[in-house]
Amino acid sequence: MSRFLRNMNPATKVAPFDLCQVADLGDAPVNPVDVVGTHERVVEYFSEVAAAGAAPLVVGGDHTVPLLVLRGLKKAGALPAPVGLIQIDAHADVLSTDGGVFEGEETNHATFARLAVEESLVDPARSIQIGLRGTQYSEDANSFAGTAGIRLVYQHEFEDLGAKAVVEEIRERAVSGPMYYSIDIDGLDPSICPGTGYPEPGGLTMGEAQQLVRGARGLDFIGADMCEVNPPLDQSGMTALTGAHLLFEELCLVAEAVARRRGRI
Repeated sequence: MSRFLRNMNPATKVAPFDLCQVADLGDAPVNPVDVVGTHERVVEYFSEVAAAGAAPLVVGGDHTVPLLVLRGLKKAGALPAPVGLIQIDAHADVLSTDGGVFEGEETNHATFARLAVEESLVDPARSIQIGLRGTQYSEDANSFAGTAGIRLVYQHEFEDLGAKAVVEEIRERAVSGPMYYSIDIDGLDPSICPGTGYPEPGGLTMGEAQQLVRGARGLDFIGADMCEVNPPLDQSGMTALTGAHLLFEELCLVAEAVARRRGRI
């Protein structure tokens, strides 16, 4: 679906391919029958990417991916400080494997944000999660995030605040320092993005998601990702097309940040 994209962002006038070299490095080494081994290999892969001086823009995969990317950056010494995380998602991904919920491998798509905070990869005071909704296992299911200091914007609150006010919060919290943008496609409403494993009705529109990404322009992004797009679950291709367009919005953020760090703009 990325073949439908052109070179310039009409809203921001950013032309990312003019700002820096952009390359598809291919697939990270994944073995679907060896989850733990895959995690280790993916971390090593992104460590090598970072050591080469590249800023990763990653297509998932499930929402374990950003944790592995950040581990790889840290291993390469490319994470100067814990990042501020901007996360568009229907779920906070701060569950524990204790208590019978998501038993098994500790590192998974429902625990990544908690582990990233616990491993000092993410600075909760500079982080925000947007679009949270849907049923929960318990009232305190997301309490780790709130207690740690992450700003949780549930969808019903977002509808009262609007995208502009939430963008202002993003910028107020980011202050300065490295940033990372993570988008789970289920943050958007499944009427436009049904091709995902855990759809939750009542989500963001595409226009709102674009505003949230574009509003972060100028922050110091060291990477970004687009996760949880599952094309076989949407034969229309709309989920993949929407994901590709949001990935381009993230590319504009990362490309400008790279060019700024290298003194090109």
